[in-house]
Amino acid sequence: MLTASRFENKGAIGDSQERERERERSRDPRGKRASASPVVLSNAFGALRRFELLCTVGTFASPGERQMKLSEIKDILQCEVLTGAERLSLDVDTVVASDGMSEILAFARPGALMLTGLTNVQSVRTADIANVRAIVYIRGKRPNDAAIKLAQQHELPVLVTRLGMFDVCGMLRERGLKGGM
Repeated sequence: MLTASRFENKGAIGDSQERERERERSRDPRGKRASASPVVLSNAFGALRRFELLCTVGTFASPGERQMKLSEIKDILQCEVLTGAERLSLDVDTVVASDGMSEILAFARPGALMLTGLTNVQSVRTADIANVRAIVYIRGKRPNDAAIKLAQQHELPVLVTRLGMFDVCGMLRERGLKGGM
């Protein structure tokens, strides 16, 4: 047997009484309001995620962002410079780190530093399209000759560090650079 919804056609008085009962049910035993409903929390988290995405793509500037020269980054990460040594005076304020080039394309800000373990020509093409300032290859991985040649053609500094992605991200974050993803 089907039953009618508890909010169906009760009239103004019935509706307000039902709403009051719902409020009472939402209070915890100490008489305080219970936490927000899952729908409200979901909307709040959705709004927070949208704000994070806006910050990621550069709509809002984060207060206290620090810029760092590529030469400083080279020293901090103990990098070897493969190409673009003459461009180490460039400033960077954002870091994007991924082995997935689609993520770099989706989230990189122009002028960001790209960290990756992907060493083929696609990483250099992605960096060029995303307009990143330089590439740091991690875990001691070295790009092939075709990738180095393409980076030289695009005047893109290429550095290599023995450190892993987690360590590199932590070191740069600790020194005030922001993440772009």
